[in-house]
Amino acid sequence: MFGTINRVISLGNWCSTKATMNLYFNPNEPWSKTKKGHADLFDWMFMCDYNHLANALYNNLDDVFEKNDLIKMDNIIAPTGEIVVANGIYNAKYKMIWPHLFDWVSGFELKEKFDTLFEDSTMKTIQSKMNYLKDRFISAKDKRTLYIITYDNHINIPEFIRPVRPSFETLVNVRNGLRHIRGNDHFILLFITPGQSSFVHENIILTNNEDTRFFFNTTISQDSRRIFESFTFELD
Repeated sequence: MFGTINRVISLGNWCSTKATMNLYFNPNEPWSKTKKGHADLFDWMFMCDYNHLANALYNNLDDVFEKNDLIKMDNIIAPTGEIVVANGIYNAKYKMIWPHLFDWVSGFELKEKFDTLFEDSTMKTIQSKMNYLKDRFISAKDKRTLYIITYDNHINIPEFIRPVRPSFETLVNVRNGLRHIRGNDHFILLFITPGQSSFVHENIILTNNEDTRFFFNTTISQDSRRIFESFTFELD
């Protein structure tokens, strides 16, 4: 129905999206291992409100990583005692958190530089990676692309950063933002969440995955495999 997919891009909402992609497309590696050259801007993201992501897309990602909008976020602890964000960078303007993105910049570990995050030398290194990933994200406009949002209830996440489940109207807003930054409709926005009845509206697909945390078992869930196998892929 939608043709062959040439790029697959995670839009969050947290680790499950990219982890499941890694297990499916790079099955001989652990879920945390991204195939070389397949990292993207919003991998592993906490998106607190997807309407803000739509705003960033409408702004062509020009100001998605401005120093004055960034807040260091470390050792955020859930009521269970679990650390849910470590070495994270919070964008206050767009209400999004990068919890892992800068953990493995070549020759650089953010956790060792966290106290000096806003010093020029550290920011220069991080900004270089950000610019690369922004350009890579925008370059997907030339490919038939599948964008994926995974959502679960996140009951253990502290309320002040707990992601809001995107409404259908919000998903349309994100789709329109993608259309704006791409300049075309050669893409699909796929929303996966427990208890979701399958539904297709134009190039937006909503579908069900009852266990979004299955990747912690180091294998891909049957629901996730079923979803991916419904598409034809020919990736770079």
